Amino acid sequence: MDTIKQNLKELKKTKRSMILIVIAAIVGAAIYFISGSKIHAAIVVGIVVGATSMYHTPIAIMALLFFFPIEGAFELSKIGAGSRAIGLLVVASYVINKFRLKVVIPREMIPILIFTWFALMSFLWAHVQQATYNGIVALILNVILIIILINTIRDERNLRFVLWAVFLGSITSAFMIIFGQVGYSAGGEAMGRVVLSEGTNPVVLGNSLLLGFLSAFYLFNEKERFAVLGFLVFGPILLYGILKTQNRTALASFVLAPVMGFLFAAKGKYLVKSVVSIVLVTLLGISVLTIALTTDVLSDQAKARLRGTQSDGDLGGRSEQWKAGLELLSKRPIFGWGYKNFQEMFPEHKGVRAAHNDLVSIAGELGVVGAILWLLIYFFLFMKILTIEHPQLKWLSMTMMMYSLFIGLTMTAIVTKGYWYALGLALVAGNVDLLETEEKQQTENVKKAGSDT
Repeated sequence: MDTIKQNLKELKKTKRSMILIVIAAIVGAAIYFISGSKIHAAIVVGIVVGATSMYHTPIAIMALLFFFPIEGAFELSKIGAGSRAIGLLVVASYVINKFRLKVVIPREMIPILIFTWFALMSFLWAHVQQATYNGIVALILNVILIIILINTIRDERNLRFVLWAVFLGSITSAFMIIFGQVGYSAGGEAMGRVVLSEGTNPVVLGNSLLLGFLSAFYLFNEKERFAVLGFLVFGPILLYGILKTQNRTALASFVLAPVMGFLFAAKGKYLVKSVVSIVLVTLLGISVLTIALTTDVLSDQAKARLRGTQSDGDLGGRSEQWKAGLELLSKRPIFGWGYKNFQEMFPEHKGVRAAHNDLVSIAGELGVVGAILWLLIYFFLFMKILTIEHPQLKWLSMTMMMYSLFIGLTMTAIVTKGYWYALGLALVAGNVDLLETEEKQQTENVKKAGSDT
């Protein structure tokens, strides 16, 4: 019962904080319309968000996940300045609010911690140690965030607030794409009608919108009226934004990840619903593909790539890059060349700049040992997901896990924040289910003890 009271107390703090932030947003909007100053408006909102974050850690986490897709659209994806600053706010808030409290490390986190330790050890034999050092810093920060997520979001109601943050950030980013306020960094290919400049990686941006779409899909499955309306109105806008980034992996994953979630979440009375949902999602995917190939949303080059993938499995030369990566692995098969050393080694090896696949990248950087450790992360997480009782939480956890796998098929996703955010949400969904099951058991035991007396 103490856990239930604590969760209700945390929920009240979240609602109070959200009211303050909404008021700050209204004031900031008024400042912007009156003075035209974005900076002054941002300062007002930033101060309130920072202050409420120190009061309540979930607000800091919400700010971080809200900013994630926007960061990519604002051309900060390379330096990560925004998310690093908010990440420090999350850590500081957690230390202040959870000081001297027990830190929970679920069993499913152990493979992630061992993988991180092995990546850190690879500094000793890395080809370029500075590259490994930079990669390890980012990896450790992401793992710390997952631990903070697990120890902070311990209730489904606060989990929904976090998912709303991802959803709203993705909507903001999608509107930036639609109104041409997004840049593009690699290759110089036009992104349809989007105004281009230097900086943003459309693959990362498309995947961040997909993370928001999947978060909104979960809220839609929970059937809250406001969430259902929000998804029906803004879900198509997110899909349009993903189309505009011309990211084939994100387009495929928005169908495959939910379908895999429904397959494994199907249980009892939810079986028919899951089958119907799979059919509807598949039809939606076919419709989006048809729109992509018959309208001017995609550039001609993007359409050609998409048709090539559809007809003969062409992956834009990815197979040659994977082959080159495996050849590089064969030169140091046990421990690899050191974490984040692919970009350092590949220019010397057939001129390939990246592995474009998580498994190939990890195998080359951390050898067979590192690849096995990485696969164990998914084995432990998958086994945990199978034990989840709540169908929607099971769907969410499975979908986020599959998202992290699918986006890593044609890019090195493990070095991006979205990959770790998705793994974190998958772990949090499982942990919330465990805690809610324990709460129900406690409540039943109390009722039983009362009836016995």
